[in-house]
Amino acid sequence: MLPGENDIKNMTSSENITVNTVAPDKDWTYEDYQRYYGYFQMTKNDKEERFDVYRWGIKRQTTDNTVQVIFYSHTIDLAEIPVIFEYNLDSSLYEKTYDLTYHGRKDMGIKQIAKTNQYDNIDYGLYTIAGDITVTVEQDMVYSLEDALNEKIISVQSILDQAKEDEKYGICETALYQDGGSIEYRYKDYTILKLNKLDGNKDLIIGYPYYDDSQYYIINNEQIQNESYKNAAVEFTIA
Repeated sequence: MLPGENDIKNMTSSENITVNTVAPDKDWTYEDYQRYYGYFQMTKNDKEERFDVYRWGIKRQTTDNTVQVIFYSHTIDLAEIPVIFEYNLDSSLYEKTYDLTYHGRKDMGIKQIAKTNQYDNIDYGLYTIAGDITVTVEQDMVYSLEDALNEKIISVQSILDQAKEDEKYGICETALYQDGGSIEYRYKDYTILKLNKLDGNKDLIIGYPYYDDSQYYIINNEQIQNESYKNAAVEFTIA
């Protein structure tokens, strides 16, 4: 039994669906799970069924430093989430060397933090919208995002790499867009948007947290839609 891992239990939803699982290694990748399980063997109303990957997936979600590896359905709303197993985040291979903190402003102005190729030879720019970012390395080591980049405390690429790591462990959620492959990393207090549009825009933008109302999704911000943020800061206030 791995550190922090609980006994495996079969969990049944209100639809009488039971998921039978075997304890894997906690640091498996998504692809490892898919190779191991293939089709997910399940029981629904006392009848065995095989749910393929087009209707079922496996992901992690992290709450209060506890990581749960869960099944989720693309087609069925389950009253209870089928948990494969759970463990403490500190006992995993998860790595984080700094924290980003988003400080919201009253305006919706967009600020350029880095130009294309200014740092790391990246082929995109870095911007913040409606707020400023501080970087905390240790308790008494807090930098503005600009200073952290200039002093090489962090790199632009490391921001994106950390978001990918956080998504893997369910610390943030993601949303994909059919505009060429743009992706949002949605945290509780802020959103990281990595554009990858068909017109070639690959900018990285950090801004306000995700709201249920789609007009407040960062990707739907008018300045980003028309790319006016590249030329000048346009400010307006959320009503």
